[in-house]
Amino acid sequence: MQSLVTIIGALIIALLVGLAFSAGSRRGSWPGMLSFFATLFLGTLAFGVWAEPTGPTAMGFPWLMFLVIAIFVGLLLTSATPGTGRNQRRREQLDRRESPLDEHRKARDLPDAEPVRSGMTGTDGSGAATAVSLFFWVFAILAIAIIVIRLIAMPEV
Repeated sequence: MQSLVTIIGALIIALLVGLAFSAGSRRGSWPGMLSFFATLFLGTLAFGVWAEPTGPTAMGFPWLMFLVIAIFVGLLLTSATPGTGRNQRRREQLDRRESPLDEHRKARDLPDAEPVRSGMTGTDGSGAATAVSLFFWVFAILAIAIIVIRLIAMPEV
C-alpha cells in the first residue's frame, strides 16, 4: 500500500512541477510535454525511492523531499539540453547576419569563408532531437530498473 502511495504522490508532484516548467516555457528541446513529463516522473520516483525518506509527510509520503527532487530533476533536464526559446532564435539570427568581414570580402571579391554555427548541427536541430531521444530511453530504462529493484528489495518504501 505504501508503494502505491509513493507512486501516486510522485506522479502528482511530477505533474505539478512539469506544468510549472511548461507554463514557463522552460522544457529545453524536449519534443513534447509527454516525454518531458515521463522523464521528470521517472527521475523523481527513482531518486525519491532511492533516497532515505526525510521531511514532512502526508499519509506516510515524504512530499517535500519529492518536491525538491522533482525541481532539481526538472532543472537538470532543461539545462542539459539546448533550448529552442528566444535565446536560441536570437543566436540563429546573429549567425545569419553578415559581419563586417563578410562585407569586406564582398567589396574585394574575395572567396566566402565557411560560416560558423553556434548550434550542435545545422538549423534543423536533428542532432539535438536525437540526443534527447537517446537520453530519454537510457534514462527511462535506468530509472525503471532502480524503482523496481528498490520496491522489490525494500517493500516498506
